[in-house]
Amino acid sequence: SRAGFRIFMERCQMCHVRGKVGNAVGPELLGLNHRSTEDLLSNIVDPNMAIHPNYVACTVVTKTGDRHTGLLRDESADAVSVLMPLGSLVTVPRDRIESVTTLNRSLMPEGLDTGLLPQEIKGLIEFLQSRE
Repeated sequence: SRAGFRIFMERCQMCHVRGKVGNAVGPELLGLNHRSTEDLLSNIVDPNMAIHPNYVACTVVTKTGDRHTGLLRDESADAVSVLMPLGSLVTVPRDRIESVTTLNRSLMPEGLDTGLLPQEIKGLIEFLQSRE
């Protein structure tokens, strides 16, 4: 639906791709027509309910106090790379890292549904379930 696409663009595209739109940080949101309305709604309302291990957030804090929260994408003896919302990749050399902490939660924030009317949430779910 048109309204669902609008909500996707406002609240989801920073971290999700649907077709050729969005940023590939979290899971792609195409081909969800097999997912139930209840399942999608619960994922939107409580993104921490069931987190795939590839999408657990982490925070890298540098010795200068910079904080980078995103998805751990690469970790070597020399550096740590974190995929951030909007798709930017931040690589921090090990000698500049104060700490790396796994957050045991999704990068997707809680409350993305805040302020949406029930029909807007319904439109978003219909958009996610559509084959287009």
